[in-house]
Amino acid sequence: MSFREFLQNTSDKIKIFDLTHLMYHNMPVYPTSPIISINQINNVARDKFSSREIKMITHHGTHFDAPAHMLDQGESIDRISPKTFIQKAVILNLSFLKPKEEITSKHLLRFKDVISRNNAILLYTGWSKKRGLNSEYLFQWPYLDIEGATYLTSFKDIKIVGTDGLSIAGYGNNVNVFDTHKILLEKGILIIEELNFNNISVVLDSVNYLEGVFIGLPMLIKEGDGAPARVLFILG
Repeated sequence: MSFREFLQNTSDKIKIFDLTHLMYHNMPVYPTSPIISINQINNVARDKFSSREIKMITHHGTHFDAPAHMLDQGESIDRISPKTFIQKAVILNLSFLKPKEEITSKHLLRFKDVISRNNAILLYTGWSKKRGLNSEYLFQWPYLDIEGATYLTSFKDIKIVGTDGLSIAGYGNNVNVFDTHKILLEKGILIIEELNFNNISVVLDSVNYLEGVFIGLPMLIKEGDGAPARVLFILG
């Protein structure tokens, strides 16, 4: 059966959830990042066309971290095969975590079997619901610690690890931000940060995990250390 036939035969059963955050002027960003600026330059009434100027970095909003983000000779986003961005995926329900709590292997062990049969592991902490210019969202998200990241690298087929926090690691003086990233990126595991689970939370909140297909297409930026992405999760 061709992919087109598959879609035609199952279209009534497929549910597509958008895991991408809306981008807007002065939206929440990682504490040390510059703000994102989106300003209207032209409008139809005056200029007969509309356009906006966007000033942002490669790690604003829902975005990928490529190995080049932390590794001197790491692969950039434009050199990664498009196939990498379409994977069997599982969303793990970790919404019971407290603010600033570390995600360790203790939290992940009970998902061992489902992690082993998927290639994209997405960590749902409920943080999307808190999005805004408030101290809890900006500084206190639950995060993957060094030991948890190391545990995930023991699964040979993982290609992507994602989170709904502003970073896969935490924020603060006692957090090993760089090491957590490097542990994953050195194994060629891409990181996707600030996923938006609001659209799928009604389903997630009643289950321990949810399996489907991950599609995340980053902007094709030359030598990009990362890139904003549109991310979909498909349930069939």
